[in-house]
Amino acid sequence: MKYIDFKQIAKAAIEAREIKIETRTCPDQYLGPIKDVLHNVDFPYRLPALLRTNAPCIIMVLESPHADEFIGEPAPAKGFTGEMIRRHLREAISVDSLKSYDLILVNAIQHQCSLGVSTDLYRDRIFRTTWNAGGRESFVSRIKHLYRAGDIVVNCCTKGNDYKTDTALRNLVEHELRKALPGVESIKRMHPAAWREPSRIGVEWQYTESTKVELDPAVRRLVADATSSLPKINEPMEVNPLTQGEVSTLTKLLEVKENILVNGARCTVIVLSDGTRKHMKTATFDPKGLITKKAKDLVGFPVKATCWNPRKEPSKWSNQGYFNDIFSA
Repeated sequence: MKYIDFKQIAKAAIEAREIKIETRTCPDQYLGPIKDVLHNVDFPYRLPALLRTNAPCIIMVLESPHADEFIGEPAPAKGFTGEMIRRHLREAISVDSLKSYDLILVNAIQHQCSLGVSTDLYRDRIFRTTWNAGGRESFVSRIKHLYRAGDIVVNCCTKGNDYKTDTALRNLVEHELRKALPGVESIKRMHPAAWREPSRIGVEWQYTESTKVELDPAVRRLVADATSSLPKINEPMEVNPLTQGEVSTLTKLLEVKENILVNGARCTVIVLSDGTRKHMKTATFDPKGLITKKAKDLVGFPVKATCWNPRKEPSKWSNQGYFNDIFSA
């Protein structure tokens, strides 16, 4: 099976270097008979999936483990997702004699693609990269070894946040399921975390080969008109260092000030040992506070800050004292 260098994939996707990259993987697990799962406070078993019994199984596929799954020993659906499965599985899938089945949980990608932070930030990008760097082969191999005649596969992968511009994550997974298990049609349901909304329990989603959306020409013109009035900061950019010269001349970071009004906008301000001050509009460049936190950790050390400048005006924003990121020199 192809080796997945997940740490390298994650490092390439993030700029906030203080985010811890979880390198452990979340195993596929056998969780016990469904009759003992429903409305229980926890799953009755957490065994390697290949140690399943001879009973037919519901094999539920999720996209990738998030935060709760890595508290203690990694395991799928340890938090809210597991609670929703135990509480609503009977309503979510219409299967005759459901209580005669056992339950197996599988993550399409066993690595923590979200990096344990908001799934809006990195999950989709890292999932796709990992999927194309060995994740697809790993999933296919695992599902082929697990599946037995009589099992039912339930695809509960999320569609992702970027499904309007790229193939939905759940469609990527469904495509491989159909190739790996020809003739086996999965039950397609929303991610169990969505079952907190009663109207989403049991909702079936439709599989398509691609969900990329082409804008109607009229809509495209409206988008173009709307973006034409945006500030020039949206022009092609290049990164220029705010501190010039060799590493030996870089200045020490003395202080970080938060929520300082600069030109009417709330900014993070850094004070350097050479007497200069730089500011960053947090709403634009640091809405999650990650760069500000990183700057605080660098107080007392030599640093290099960077700024986005238009290619046609290479010093426009840096000459006005802006910065957009900071690094240890």
